[in-house]
Amino acid sequence: MTTIFTFPGQGSQKVGMGKDLYDNYSSAKEVFDRADKALGYEISKIMFEGDDATLGKPENVQPAILVASIATLRAFEEISGKKLEEVADMVAGHSLGEYSALVASGALSLEDAVRLVHARGKFAAECVEEGVAGMMAILGLPVEKIKEICDEVTAKGEDFYCDIANDNCPGQVVISGYKKGLEEAGVKCKEAGAKRALPLPVSTPTHSELMKPSQDKIAELLGKVEMQEPKIKFLSNKSGEVEASTDEIKSHLTFQITNGVKWVQSVNNMVSKHGMKTFVECGTANVLTNLFKRFDLGEGSELVCFNTLENIKEFSSK
Repeated sequence: MTTIFTFPGQGSQKVGMGKDLYDNYSSAKEVFDRADKALGYEISKIMFEGDDATLGKPENVQPAILVASIATLRAFEEISGKKLEEVADMVAGHSLGEYSALVASGALSLEDAVRLVHARGKFAAECVEEGVAGMMAILGLPVEKIKEICDEVTAKGEDFYCDIANDNCPGQVVISGYKKGLEEAGVKCKEAGAKRALPLPVSTPTHSELMKPSQDKIAELLGKVEMQEPKIKFLSNKSGEVEASTDEIKSHLTFQITNGVKWVQSVNNMVSKHGMKTFVECGTANVLTNLFKRFDLGEGSELVCFNTLENIKEFSSK
C-alpha cells in the first residue's frame, strides 16, 4: 500500500464540526459519547452548539479536533466496511494531530488521548499571560533565513523571544513567541523579502520555549498512560522518521511541547523514503490538504480530504 492517513492540528476547528457524522453514523456517535464521558463534560455540545470563543479555548479545541478526526475515521470505516490497517500503510499528524494518529494506529485509547490533549491545552494556556505572546505566519521566505532573523531578534532580550514553531510547507513557516519579538521579526522578514507576515488569532505560543512549564506536567501524565506499539507505521514530527517504541513516542510527545513541527521534512520523507502516493486528510477541514498542494509529491499522487460526507463515501467506494 502507498496510502497515508494524516490528522490535522489546531486551526481546523469550526462550530458544528462533526455534527453530520454524529447524526448519521453510530460509530462516529460512539466516539463523541466516549469522549464526553472521559472528559466529564460535553465536548460534543461545545462542538455542535458552542461559540467560537468557547470552542477556541485550548482545553476545548484540542480534544474537539481529536474527537472530530477519530469520528471521521470511524465513519469511513463504517461506510467502507474496512479497518484502517486494510487501506493505510502509514499515519502521521500535524502537532496535536499526532495524538489522533496514535489513536488511529491503536497505540493510544480514545479516552487517554482526549484527557491528555485536554490537559495539554490547559497547561499551555497557563504558561503565559493572555495577550503577551502568540504566533505569526511568514510567507515566501526560506526557513533558514527566518530562523536567522528570530535568533537576531531574540538576542535583544527576554521580551523579544521568538522561534520557529511550524515548518509547514515550502513558503510557509509559523513562528512563536512574545508579541514584541513577533512584531520585530515580522518587519525584518518583510524587509528580507517575505511576501507577508500574518499574526495568527491565537494567544498561546505553542512549540516554543515559553511552553516549558507545561512540559514536565505532560511528561508525568504520559508516564501514567498505557501505550501500545502502533499497528500502522507512525511517522513522527520530531524526526520525520517512523517511530515504533512506546518510550520513544512518549519522549517525542514531550519534546514537541517546546520544539517546532518538522512537517516539511516529514512530508518529504513520506514521499522519498516511504513511497506514499495517496495522502488522506482525516478531519473536518482541509488544512493539511492545502499544505500538501505546495509539495512535489511525485507523479501519480492523489490528495483526498474527508471534509465532507461525499468525499468520505467516494473514497470508501474505491
